[in-house]
Amino acid sequence: MKHYERRFQEDLDALVAGVSEVARLVTIACHEAVAAALAGDEGRAAQVILGDNPINRLVRKNDAACHAFVARHYPAAGPLRLVSSLLRVDVALERVGDYAVTICRVATQRKRPIPAEVAPAVRALATSAFDMLDMALRAFLSRDEALARRTVGAAPAADRAHDVAFELIVGGDHGLSVREVAGLLTIIASLERVSDQAKNLAEESLFVALGETKQPKIWRVLFVDAADAMVAPLARAIATKSWGEAGRFYSAGVRPANELDADLDAAADRLGLDLTGAMPRPVLPLDAAGTEHHVVVVLDPEITPPTSFHSVRVRWEVPSVPSPGEPGRPAAIDALARDLAAQINGLMHILRGPN
Repeated sequence: MKHYERRFQEDLDALVAGVSEVARLVTIACHEAVAAALAGDEGRAAQVILGDNPINRLVRKNDAACHAFVARHYPAAGPLRLVSSLLRVDVALERVGDYAVTICRVATQRKRPIPAEVAPAVRALATSAFDMLDMALRAFLSRDEALARRTVGAAPAADRAHDVAFELIVGGDHGLSVREVAGLLTIIASLERVSDQAKNLAEESLFVALGETKQPKIWRVLFVDAADAMVAPLARAIATKSWGEAGRFYSAGVRPANELDADLDAAADRLGLDLTGAMPRPVLPLDAAGTEHHVVVVLDPEITPPTSFHSVRVRWEVPSVPSPGEPGRPAAIDALARDLAAQINGLMHILRGPN
């Protein structure tokens, strides 16, 4: 190997080693933070908080080394992808360290263990998040594509573990003050963010190994009205026609009818919409089946459908439609469709962008 090639590889290996050391320190900090919070160990929490300073210094050192490497060697192709990913991984790991500090700051304020009835849910969430972090780091350092994809696939389980902990904290009568509840919610939110960063790290692994960039998000949108017989299924069909490559769209009703509105088929024919598979469905079975909706669009001002922690609920005002058999109903349905199309386009432009 020529001298320059050897120097190039040595410098690149040094960059990876620097980030690996940050990963080691951050992983230790995370485990110590949860242990301190569970036990109410103020001294242990304080050591994690103080230990974040060397981590931050090492992150800054790695950042400077990556930029110096680019200026010195002008890398291309694979090495350039690696260096750019190392910079992003370093930032992600610094944030994970910050989450550990946040957990410990809550622990130092509590000065007592997490309640026994809540602790198992917190442990389960921590285990899920830390397992993801471990897999993501191993995938990145070993360029293991399969492990990286398994890490990305583990994200929903971490989200569910967070939801279980959240509902237990806010839904139970544990004799906690508002301050204590807020602290526990901060802890589980920080743990969930660890799993989010682990997913980001896994995606960086795929970028380094394959040059594969993160794919655009497929948005899941649920339209809800009272009966799921006219407005909601119409919105679903319009959204699927216009944005079928960018989202998955569903409809449901809080009190679903026995069948679709008799005039909906004719409206679909006029508007060129596909109603395949459309039928009134209740809201709750969709949630019970594990369908996680990013956005729940409420189309009736009189209803408030249940919404999971990870969903955002929005309300739209839509034109009213005359009752079946009344004059002007087809024209009113067409006007409703135009209004829905405009609001759907506005929503999807925000979520996905105009292109």
